Amino acid sequence: MLLQNKLSIIFLLIIVFSFSVNAIGITPGKIVLDAIDSRDETINFKILNNEHKDMKVVLYTEGEFKDLVKLKNEEFRMKSIDSEFSSSYTIKLSKEMSKPGSHSAKIIAMDVNENSNGGTSVGFSTAVASLLFVRVPYPNKYVEPDFYMIGENIDQDIKLFVPVTNLGSEKVDSAKASVTIFDIDNNKIASINTESKSLDKMEKRELVGLWHSNVKPGKYYAVVKVDYDGKSAEISKKFDLGYLILDLVGVSVKDFKLGSIAKFNIVVENKVNYPIDDAYAEMKIFDASGDSVADIKSPVSVLAPGKKSSLLAFWDTENVKGGRFSSDLNIYSKDKELQRRLDLLVKDNAIDINIVGYVIKSSGSSSSTKLVKPVALVTIIIIILVVFNFVYLYLRKRNNNSKGFAYKPNKPSNISNDEIKNPEKQIDIPDKKDNLTDSKVSNNNLEKIDSDKLV
Repeated sequence: MLLQNKLSIIFLLIIVFSFSVNAIGITPGKIVLDAIDSRDETINFKILNNEHKDMKVVLYTEGEFKDLVKLKNEEFRMKSIDSEFSSSYTIKLSKEMSKPGSHSAKIIAMDVNENSNGGTSVGFSTAVASLLFVRVPYPNKYVEPDFYMIGENIDQDIKLFVPVTNLGSEKVDSAKASVTIFDIDNNKIASINTESKSLDKMEKRELVGLWHSNVKPGKYYAVVKVDYDGKSAEISKKFDLGYLILDLVGVSVKDFKLGSIAKFNIVVENKVNYPIDDAYAEMKIFDASGDSVADIKSPVSVLAPGKKSSLLAFWDTENVKGGRFSSDLNIYSKDKELQRRLDLLVKDNAIDINIVGYVIKSSGSSSSTKLVKPVALVTIIIIILVVFNFVYLYLRKRNNNSKGFAYKPNKPSNISNDEIKNPEKQIDIPDKKDNLTDSKVSNNNLEKIDSDKLV
C-alpha cells in the first residue's frame, strides 16, 4: 500500500510538471518583414524569466535565413530577480536576396542546465523560438488569399472572410472573391460573392461575404477564387457546421500596465473524447487604421479530451499607445482550425477584450475570467493523498496495538507442567514481541513534498 501511494505521488508530480508553464519565454513570437528595398533591419526582442530563477540562456538561429541573422547576444545569464532580458538581432534585406515568396528563420532561446562542476547538461533544457518571416515581392501583381469564417451553427448568418495580400511589386486596382460551398460528396451548396477592393504593394485587406447556413450539421469545404486585374488565385479549406470540436471559452489579460508585456490567457475547450495534438494560438493584432502591429503565437500544446486548457501568448506593448485595436485569433491543430475576431481596448492598466458574441473585461488587478490552474488542482490532490497516507498508517498502527499479540511460547526446560498450570505462580516468559517486525510500520520513508513549489 505504501509503495502504491509513493508511485501515485510520483505519477502526479509528473502530471504537475507536464502542465507547468515554460521557465523561459520569448516575445514577440513572430515578426514579418517585407524586402521591398535594401536596408539593415534591427528587431528588438525580450527573454522572459517566467519562474524567476537563476539560469543561463543560449541564443542561436535556425531556418532558411539563419545565416543572414546577426545576434547581439549569443549567451547571457539571468538572476531570479530579473523578470526579462532585452536583446536584438539584425538582418540585411534586399529585393534580390532570394526567390519571391515567404522565407523564414527562427531565433531560439534555450535555458541551459548547468551541473555542479560548472558544465552544461541539456537533457532537460527548455527552448522557445521567435519566428522571423521575410516576404520577398513577386514581379508585377501577385495576390495571395486566405479564408476563415465566423459562426459554426446551422440555420444562421455566417460571415465569410477572405484576407488578400498583395505580394507583388505593383498596385492591384481591383480584387474580388467568390466563395463556393460544397458538401463531402462534392455537391454544390451555395456560391457567395464579396465586394471589390484595391491593394497597394504588400498591403493586406479583407473581402467579406454573408452566407445563411440552411444546411444539415456535417463537414463541408469552401473553394475560394480571387480575381484581380485579369489574374486569379484559388484556395480551398475544410470546415465543420453544427458541432464543435474546439471552442473558445475566454481570453483574458491579468496584471497589465501599458508599455509592459501583456500575457493573453486563451482558454479553449476540447469537446471530443480524444486528445488534440499540436494545438497553438496565433493572434494578429491591427490598429484602428488596419495596419498590423503585432503577430504573436503561443507554444504548441496537447489539449486533453473533454477538458479546458490555457494557451499563452505575449504582446510587448512598449511604444504602443492606448486605444482600440482588432485581432484575428486563430487556434490551430492538426485536425481543426478555430477562428475568432477580437476587439481590444488598450488602457493604461487594463485591456478590455470583446469576443464576437460576448465581452470579457480584464484589469491590472483582477480578471473576470477566473480559472483553476491545473497545477493548483493537482497540488490539492497531492496534499489530500499525503494526508490520507498518514491517516491510513496511523489507523493501521493503532489497530494492531489494540489487538495485542497472540503468542504461545515454547515451554522452557526448567519449568514444570505444574507451574504452567498454576496461574498464581509468576512465570518469566521471554518477550518476543521485538521479533514481530512485520507488525510494525515505519513512515520515515514517506516523501516530503513542498507543495508551494509546485504552483
